[in-house]
Amino acid sequence: MRGFHDYLLLGLFSGAAPAAEAIPALRRLGIPDGRIKVLMPYPHPLRSFARPRPRERLTLITAIGAAVGFLIGVFLMVGTTNLYPLDVGGQPLVPGPPSIVMIYEYTLLGALSFLFFGFLLNIRTPAYWRPVYDRRLTEDAFGLLVAVTSRQLAPAEAALRANGGFGVRRLDEAGFFHRLRWWLGGQVSTGMWVGLVAGAVLGIAVLCAFAYSALQWIYPDQMVTQQSVGHQEGPRLTAPTAAVPIQGPVLIAGQPATEPLPASAASRERGAILFRTHCYLCHGNEGQGNGPLAGYYAPPPANFRGPVVPSLPPSEVFRVITLGRGVMPSLAEGLTAGETWDLVTLVKGPLPSPTAVP
Repeated sequence: MRGFHDYLLLGLFSGAAPAAEAIPALRRLGIPDGRIKVLMPYPHPLRSFARPRPRERLTLITAIGAAVGFLIGVFLMVGTTNLYPLDVGGQPLVPGPPSIVMIYEYTLLGALSFLFFGFLLNIRTPAYWRPVYDRRLTEDAFGLLVAVTSRQLAPAEAALRANGGFGVRRLDEAGFFHRLRWWLGGQVSTGMWVGLVAGAVLGIAVLCAFAYSALQWIYPDQMVTQQSVGHQEGPRLTAPTAAVPIQGPVLIAGQPATEPLPASAASRERGAILFRTHCYLCHGNEGQGNGPLAGYYAPPPANFRGPVVPSLPPSEVFRVITLGRGVMPSLAEGLTAGETWDLVTLVKGPLPSPTAVP
């Protein structure tokens, strides 16, 4: 209703018919329908005033919100997975059913968000100017609220009175700058205008300086400024010196921190199961260093039946399994101290039979 015009006129009428007759007279003065508002004491059909039907924009606003939410959902579910591909277990980068659910949720969120804010705009909330009200509007009087320029002011007043209007009065100045003055609580001085403009220019300049890297502010919540390792990339970060492994202290001063387990049949049986899991591929069924992967290493894996390994003390075998040696990797992460001793018991005793591993 309020725009870049100068004044608001309020005219009261004793009934709907006189108010309806005044509207064509206002139109002949060049006042468009958008600047004429009918104030009614009770619901009354607008067609009796020959008024255009109010334009409904909520449906369009909701559709735009749904489209924005749909595009955001597609970007998050499809775009980000392709920008930062992560292959997990051979699964597709963009899983179908979860993506459909998430895109639907973002579409619904966008539609509801735009509908909420569109509704607020449609009812003109919040309003930063005083509402128009006259007590007689609640006493069966109809009103016409007209926004006019300074040139249309006198002819519009005459048209309202000529068609039965009473109580015609000019309301507060309604132009944009007049509203700004009222909102700030009085007349805006030249110095205040200069301050507002200078502050806006300074704010834009600071934003542009950051946007074009003329000014930089490094803060630690950006991953690009931190030491980080990408997924499935090395080198792996080592634990601090004083850290204790999850399985407990395995070595202290380079020696086993636990006593060897008794060389029982149960320990050898557990060791045989661990041997098939961790050792068979390199050392073979009988520990002769002829496993399926032995040909890929130089020198070849150790032969447990040769002269070297049987001569090693159990503590040294424990160290080799824990720390690794040569081409053999450390198995400390995959074995507890007790499981390592089970393997030592197996290596130092009878090894699995050739039929142990099919």
